Amino acid sequence: MAAFLISLTSGLLAWGSGCAPAVQATAPEARQSAPSTARRGAVQDAPDRAPAGDDLTPEQQDELADYIEIIASDAKEADFRRFAAEGLLKSDLPTRIDAVIGLLAGNGSTGKAMALCGAIASLGPNRDDRLDERLVTPLLAILGHEDAALSAAAAGALAAFRSPEVARVLGDIARDELRPIAVRTAAIDALSPSTNRREVVGELISLLKASNPTIVNHAVGALTPASRTNFGTDIEKWQSWWKEKEAMTEAQWIENRLELAIEQQRALRKRLQDAEAEYEKREREVTKRFGDALRIIDQLTTQPAQKDARRQGWLEDPLADIRLAALALIRDQIVTAGDPLSQPLRDSVKKLFADSAPPVRIAAHEIIGHLKDPADAEKVLGALRTENDSAVRATMLRVLGGLENPAAIPALISELAAPTTSVDCVCEAARSLGLLGVRGKAPTEIIAGAVRPLLNRFSETPADNIRLRESLLGAMAMIADPAFVDAFVVNLTAESPEILLAAIRGIKAVGVRERINDVLTHLAHPDARVRQVAAEAVGSLGEEQHLEALLNRMAPSVESTAGVRDAAFVGFRDIVLRIPAPARLKWADRLGHLPDRRIQLLTALVDSWVAANANPPEMTAARERLVEDYMAQNKYAEAIPHLERVHAILRTSDPARADAVGLTLVTAALRSNRTDGGIDLISNVAAAADAAGKKAITDSIMKHLEAMATGADNDSTAAVQLIHRLRTIPDDSLGSDWHAQLGAFERRLGEPRDAPDGNDRPTP
Repeated sequence: MAAFLISLTSGLLAWGSGCAPAVQATAPEARQSAPSTARRGAVQDAPDRAPAGDDLTPEQQDELADYIEIIASDAKEADFRRFAAEGLLKSDLPTRIDAVIGLLAGNGSTGKAMALCGAIASLGPNRDDRLDERLVTPLLAILGHEDAALSAAAAGALAAFRSPEVARVLGDIARDELRPIAVRTAAIDALSPSTNRREVVGELISLLKASNPTIVNHAVGALTPASRTNFGTDIEKWQSWWKEKEAMTEAQWIENRLELAIEQQRALRKRLQDAEAEYEKREREVTKRFGDALRIIDQLTTQPAQKDARRQGWLEDPLADIRLAALALIRDQIVTAGDPLSQPLRDSVKKLFADSAPPVRIAAHEIIGHLKDPADAEKVLGALRTENDSAVRATMLRVLGGLENPAAIPALISELAAPTTSVDCVCEAARSLGLLGVRGKAPTEIIAGAVRPLLNRFSETPADNIRLRESLLGAMAMIADPAFVDAFVVNLTAESPEILLAAIRGIKAVGVRERINDVLTHLAHPDARVRQVAAEAVGSLGEEQHLEALLNRMAPSVESTAGVRDAAFVGFRDIVLRIPAPARLKWADRLGHLPDRRIQLLTALVDSWVAANANPPEMTAARERLVEDYMAQNKYAEAIPHLERVHAILRTSDPARADAVGLTLVTAALRSNRTDGGIDLISNVAAAADAAGKKAITDSIMKHLEAMATGADNDSTAAVQLIHRLRTIPDDSLGSDWHAQLGAFERRLGEPRDAPDGNDRPTP
């Protein structure tokens, strides 16, 4: 008996871990002969037990006696008795069915019948070969038992028999108006789990004609899962539905039931997801209420030391929602307000790495991540070794990337190779490896250890796991090791935009110029993100012959997404800056239909020459084009620095042109309304001009004053104020009658001056 109990206990333990093995009989030599003989005699004398049978060996008689003793004993736990019943049914004992019939028909408590009914029901779906229809009769006798639980168990056991004859018998019982209602409804319950069988549905349909409403309603309840539409008690609709289904071939019926089962499974999964979402929503609401309350208390506490002490107390509160709300306050302090975290609070947050609630652990790690202290990586790594929750581990792996400590690299590599780790964890480990592996962030010899694991995991990942493949390929693109080139090239034709993005970034990062034509094709990709990254890659890898494609992508009529147009211009600009100087202006002129872009490119060209301390002729030409564009857009202040530089250069190389540029400079100075140095600028230009140039400048100034006083502006006050500033220009800069002209114009405006015209200038 002891050996038998050990075997049965092993079965129970295995069931608790997810499997339910058959109860195994012990070897004959493990039994003691004297007790076994006594037990055999006791079993044979028991009135509610089947005889052992003459064809059983002594060892088999002992085995049968062990099963029966446990099943019939009310002192045993219900689960233990049911597993013994399963063991008996699964055994090879020739008299096992007779024994079960005897136990079902015998007197005594209902416990043994409950155990046997449960065993029969559990065997039905997978081991109906161990059942015998001789069991149906004693099970039918239990239907409608005064113990409702036993009656339901018998109905569940009868559902395990898939014989059409059993379905007919159950239908006959349910239709028999002479039987008690409890027996009839129990028969319907035995039919209801098998509505995927056509004969069962037929029996239930026939019950809709019953005179007793209870039977009709019970039958409707059993039929409802068999149809996509709940017809309620509308008998005609049920019969019409059944007429259609009854006419189906067997193959059509099976296909129809399979489709229905799939739909019901999806609906069940949806209800489960909705319930989980509702639970999470309410949990968030509770946490928010806690957070709101704590936030009010926190705001009323003004002393920093007192505030920290209160928060520390909340972090140690036994209620997880309080700890979570306190962590939210601390996160806001760091992220929103930008306040530092005291060392005691920082230590308290780290202690929560071992908290019993996963959401608390997640929040604690996120806060440490926001602090961005590389030294904290060691603490996170220590917690990672013992963390089993997948969501928490994923957070920790993400945080390790942000802390930028190369010490995390070995742990991240291990996560890639772990066969049981979740997709979330592998994705986060890969991204963090990418962040740490960006050139220059981690020692080359350390990050080199990630190359082969990344390639291996990528090759092992199924093509339909887009998210994981994108994370792995994205990490490769950031690390940019030449060993990844083949993976990048192969995926330049990927259908997934996410994979394609990572592949293009990798080609750009490694600098695979020979694949530039493959990248160019993606400038017209349907996904704007892909077009943008492709434009960036072309700008990085391309040459002069690729400028036309980027120029085309800058046009709003071709590209509707501003980000892509911006990326195309940046790529265009970067290539232009790399080509020989004489060709640069040619491409700048191609931007005439995009004046703002031309200004940006010309400015970049000028800045590059200035940074290189170079002064080629092309730089002066670029400045002149800038002046032209700025003046056309009335951006006079922006034009002035370039005009000044061009004017200074031409004064020595081409005086005639210098006068024309000087006049433009005066116009720009006047129209820019500059009060800081504008007059000095005009004075300097005028001093360098010849007589004709001076006259042209004077005429330009007077026309500008006239326009201010009498034109669209009609602002004589502003004109007078400008005259007062212009008086600071000496006569020798603009001629002896310069101040006289200003005085005459001012008098004409109605504000005569006291001094004679010849002396009409400010007193030094």
